[in-house]
Amino acid sequence: MTETLDNGGDTHGMERVPTGADVLVLAGVPGTDAATSADELGRYPTMTSDAVKILREHDLNVEYAHPKDRRVHDIRKGAETWIPVLLFAQSVLASAAGQLLAEMILELVGGRDKLPRARLHVRCGFETDGETRWFEAHGDGSDVLEALREFNKESD
Repeated sequence: MTETLDNGGDTHGMERVPTGADVLVLAGVPGTDAATSADELGRYPTMTSDAVKILREHDLNVEYAHPKDRRVHDIRKGAETWIPVLLFAQSVLASAAGQLLAEMILELVGGRDKLPRARLHVRCGFETDGETRWFEAHGDGSDVLEALREFNKESD
């Protein structure tokens, strides 16, 4: 089951992308309430560093909401993939950000042929004109990417 959310400018207390950054990696594990630990460390999915590496390979300036010494990786077992919570700056065109997100997901799951068997959890925001549009989807990889395509069409 996939779901697309558009909550206008409501970021639920989340930060804005800092000046000079293209993407902000926010604490949290999509589909869970795991954002911070009891000692206020930011919780990030285990694939976060892989996702950041892919985005940086596309020449994007990526920053984290927490400094390195305040981040922990939330290890989840199973055949599911939790994509880190990403917030794309307005400087990254919405359609380009959506395409980059799709490419990143494909690389993280091991390619298009593995997508139908992948179970994904995705939450990302796109800043536009002072507001943030949020996309969230949980489900089969092919369905999640299709929902992301539809979300991008609505954003154009």
